[in-house]
Amino acid sequence: VGLLRDGRGGSEPLRILRQCHISWGRVVDRIGDELLIDGPTLDWRNGSLSLGPLERRSVWLDPRLVRIGGFTAVGAVVAVHWGEVVDVLDDRQQTWLETITRAQLTVANRTGLPVL
Repeated sequence: VGLLRDGRGGSEPLRILRQCHISWGRVVDRIGDELLIDGPTLDWRNGSLSLGPLERRSVWLDPRLVRIGGFTAVGAVVAVHWGEVVDVLDDRQQTWLETITRAQLTVANRTGLPVL
């Protein structure tokens, strides 16, 4: 966040944050070992991080996870970390992940700012 705030590193700090944070998305298609999902991404606007609008992106599906089930279903919501599907989320888990993400973004946006 400090690099973004200072304008250093170009788009690289935001790219890394987008990959590193655990995100989620709804499966819209599968192509081989990739899923197309629609989910929010991180945005950097007016000096703060926030969840942006839904964005379609491709994520990697480890073929070993397909055997577990649920990962290939169009309409399923999946958790993603570093571009890889890591779990299928039910409604409660998705809500919790979004709530925790918003809380952490609030903390991150306060980091390094003077306390008023």
